Amino acid sequence: MTKKIKVGIVGAGNRSQQHAEVFQSLEGTELVAFCDVLSQRAEEKAEAFGLNAATAAETDFRHLVRRDDIDAVSICASSNVHAEITIAAAQAGKHILVEKPMAQSLAQCDEMIEAAAANDVVLAVVFQNRFHRDNLRIKSLIESGRMGQIMIAREFGWTIHSFDLFRWLFGPVSRVSAEWAGDGQIYRDALFSMLRFESGIIGYTQSSPRQVFDPPCSETDHGIMVVGEKLYLFIKLWGHEIIFEGKDEDYLAETKEWMETLYTEPDYNGSLTNIVEDFLNAVSNGTNPRVTGEEGRQSIELTTGMHKAALTHQTASFPIEKTDPFYADPKQLVQW
Repeated sequence: MTKKIKVGIVGAGNRSQQHAEVFQSLEGTELVAFCDVLSQRAEEKAEAFGLNAATAAETDFRHLVRRDDIDAVSICASSNVHAEITIAAAQAGKHILVEKPMAQSLAQCDEMIEAAAANDVVLAVVFQNRFHRDNLRIKSLIESGRMGQIMIAREFGWTIHSFDLFRWLFGPVSRVSAEWAGDGQIYRDALFSMLRFESGIIGYTQSSPRQVFDPPCSETDHGIMVVGEKLYLFIKLWGHEIIFEGKDEDYLAETKEWMETLYTEPDYNGSLTNIVEDFLNAVSNGTNPRVTGEEGRQSIELTTGMHKAALTHQTASFPIEKTDPFYADPKQLVQW
C-alpha cells in the first residue's frame, strides 16, 4: 500500500477551507493539522474537519513544520509571510504548496526557490487557470500558429491570476512602460501598461480593482483579448468562456472543431483538486509540478516591472536584476 502524504495547513482563513476539503477527499493524503496565529480559528477549523484540536491546532508555523507526522505544508496565510513559512518548511524537509501570489518581492521568491532546491523538496504555486482546459486549448492554439501572426494581446482586470496567465500564454516580456491614473493609492488606482514580448507581440493592460469590484464593470469583463491575423478571441477568466471571431467562417469552424479534440479529460476543469493532485504526483514521483517556484515567480517579475515603470516614469527592462532597488522592494505588489 502506498504511504499517505500527511499534510498541515498554515493559515486557517477562508482559503484553507477549500484546501482542507480537497486534501481530506483524496485517498493519497491525510489532513493532520491547522496552524493560525489566532488559536481559536485553528481550533475551530481542526474540529470542523474531525481532528482533535488539542493536537491538530497550532499557532506557530515553525513548530508545525518540524512535526514528524507532517510530510507537506499547504500555505494559505497572507502573502507577506509566504517566504518565511516556505523557507522554514523547506529547511524542515517538508514539501510546499503555496497560494498565489507566491511572495511580495523577487528577492523573497528567489529565497523560497533556493531553500526548496537546497533541501530537495517540491515547491508548487497555486495558479488554477493553468489547469483549465479552455486556457490550455488557447495556449495550444497560440503555439500552433493557427491564429496567424498575433499582433495585440490585452489584459483587462487586476488580479495576479490574469497577470500570470498573460505571461504564461505569450512568453517572456522584454520591456514594459506604464502609468498610474488616480490619487496615488496603488490598490485603488488604475494601471495602464504596454509590453513588448520577446516574440514581438505587443501587449497592454488596463487594470484596476475598481474594474473588478465596483459598478458598472462586471466580473464577466475580466479577461484577455488576443488579436491575430486570422482570428480574434476573448477569454472571460471568471466565466470560463471563449468568444471567437474570424473573417473566414469555415476556418473559424475548423479551428473550433480542432480545439475540441484537445484536453478532453474531465479533470481539466481548473479546480484546486487538479492542482493538489499535480502537487502530490510531484511529491510521490520526484518530478516537477506544473507550476514550479520558477513559474510562480514570473508573475511577480512582471508586476514588479509594471510598478517600476509606472513609479519611475521610465521603461523597465527584463529580467530585473538583483541590484535593482525594485528587486527587493516592489512598492506594494498586487495581492489578489
